[in-house]
Amino acid sequence: MNSKRHPNPTRRWLALCCLLPFLPACAGAQPGSLTETPGTRLSLRGGLQHLNRSDRLLSPRVYLGSSPTNVQLALDRTRTRTRTHLSIGFAQFDIRSQPDYSYLNDRGEPLGTFPTSTSLLNIRYGYARRLGSRWAAGLMSDNQLMITDQAYGRGTYFNYLNHFSLSPWLSFRQPLTPRLSVSAQTWFPVVSWVSRSPYAVQDDQYMRDNMNHQALPTLLNYLKRGEIQSVDRFQKVNAEVRLTLALTRSLDISAAYQIEYLRNTTPRLIRQTRQMAALGICLKI
Repeated sequence: MNSKRHPNPTRRWLALCCLLPFLPACAGAQPGSLTETPGTRLSLRGGLQHLNRSDRLLSPRVYLGSSPTNVQLALDRTRTRTRTHLSIGFAQFDIRSQPDYSYLNDRGEPLGTFPTSTSLLNIRYGYARRLGSRWAAGLMSDNQLMITDQAYGRGTYFNYLNHFSLSPWLSFRQPLTPRLSVSAQTWFPVVSWVSRSPYAVQDDQYMRDNMNHQALPTLLNYLKRGEIQSVDRFQKVNAEVRLTLALTRSLDISAAYQIEYLRNTTPRLIRQTRQMAALGICLKI
């Protein structure tokens, strides 16, 4: 019997994320004398995000959802030979595996289903050396806290996946005109501290971690249960392409497309893709 080979989605998304930042370099932009001016930039960004997740620790279903609830504040400093980046971002999603519907409980009362809720907090710091006028290469500290209230009928289960990663970071910037430029960047972790809910989700250790009912001590208890993982178990790739238009000498606006792919196999497989179309405003300090 002939078996049909299906494409590997992990390789497809990894390839897309890795190739996306190189598209501006291959688009035929003419290199000129325009160079990036050293300085500090404070930017605020937001837009529409879409989340696609399959977490077999919680359910075999694929959960989808879009949300405008996301914001990112970033501080970028460019010098003659170096480039640094510091950002903090928050996003919240309501995701579903099927449309909501109504049903009757055991007493004949009408009830309705509700979505699974996911919140993400990202904190990133990057340092890179400039390679000429357009490229820069360095390291990115990519850190993410992700909590999920998985909806099951009338109840929910709390679930978390947190990671603190060290990633190679590659960025590119090409001026197109004196006021318009295109930029791109990508990073992917090579070693990470990963803290994820156990197979039983709410086991005895989970109950002990929550005994004090205080947010910060409980979070630290979750993080202590993590372990160091490399690319054999934890894979993540981020990529971004951005167009920036200078309105004045101190104010820019931008439009960007961002994609993030995450895959983890411990204790059960999770695949997650997050995409965002973002608008931003930037103040040159």
